[in-house]
Amino acid sequence: MDAEKTAFTEGIYGDKLYQKRARAALPILVEYAKLGEIVT
Repeated sequence: MDAEKTAFTEGIYGDKLYQKRARAALPILVEYAKLGEIVT
């Protein structure tokens, strides 16, 4: 269970490429959500 918990809490804060991309995309996605626009 500890491995699962660690993987879950690591989320977007690691050094893997997909985590870096998630950190870069998050502010953009939040702005779209605030504006109520659809992301295509």
